[in-house]
Amino acid sequence: MRVKDAADLAGVSVRTVRHYHARGLIPVPATVAGVRDYGLSHVARLIRIRWLVESGLSLTHIAELLSGEHDGAGASDLREALATLDARLAQLTGQRERLARLLDSIVAGGSLTPLPQVVVDFYDELEAHAPDESSRRAMCEEREFLELAYFRGDVPPEAEALFLGSTPELVREGLAAFAALHTADELSDEELDAFASANVERMKRRVGERFPEIAASIDLDVVARLYALFDATNDERGRRLGTAMQRHLTREIETGRKQ
Repeated sequence: MRVKDAADLAGVSVRTVRHYHARGLIPVPATVAGVRDYGLSHVARLIRIRWLVESGLSLTHIAELLSGEHDGAGASDLREALATLDARLAQLTGQRERLARLLDSIVAGGSLTPLPQVVVDFYDELEAHAPDESSRRAMCEEREFLELAYFRGDVPPEAEALFLGSTPELVREGLAAFAALHTADELSDEELDAFASANVERMKRRVGERFPEIAASIDLDVVARLYALFDATNDERGRRLGTAMQRHLTREIETGRKQ
C-alpha cells in the first residue's frame, strides 16, 4: 500500500510518517514499481507509536522502547509518564469541579466568581452593613484576596464552614472589629494580636461543636500557603496581622485536634 493508505489506517498524516522515518521510529519500506510499498507491519508500528505518544511518552523515549531498550530505564520512563498523566488528570478534575460549581452558582442566580457561594453571601452581608466607606473598601479588598486564594487552591476546603453559622451578634462584633482595625492610624503588635485572637474565636463560634472535627481534617500546609499569599499581597501592617492570625489559627487547630 502507498504511504497515504498506511497513514490513513493509523490515523496520522503523511508528514508524520515521514517524520517518524527521519527519527528512525519506523523502517523505510522497500520500493516496488517506483513507490514505497507499506505493509501491515508498518501500520502496526505506526499504531503502536501513536498509542505511546497519546500515553504521554516523548518520541525519544518511544525510540528507546521500540528498539528493545525497555528494561529498567524503560520502566522508569513509563512511570514518569504515568505520574505526569496522573498530575494532569488531577488538574483536569479540579477544573471540572470548579466549572461545575460555577455552573450551579450561575443557574441559582449567583456571582461569576471562584468563591463558594457561602463566602459570597458572607461578604455581601458584611458590605451591606459596613459602618463607613473605608471599612467597605477594606472588605472588598479582603474578598478580592480570597478570590485569588481560592483560584490558586490556597484555601483549605474546610474554610467554607467558617463562613456559615453567622448570627446577628457575630456580624455586629465582626463589623465593629473591622471598623476599628481599618480606621486606626497605627496599631501595636499587642493590639493586632488581640484582633487576631478575637477573629479566630469568632470563627470557632460560627462552627460551634464541629470545630474539633474540622480541625482534624485541615491541612496546615494549605493554611501556611494561604498566609504566605496574604503576606505577599499586603503592606507591613497586613503582614503583621497575617502572622498573628496564622499563629492563633494554627494553635486553635492543633488544640482542636486533641479534643
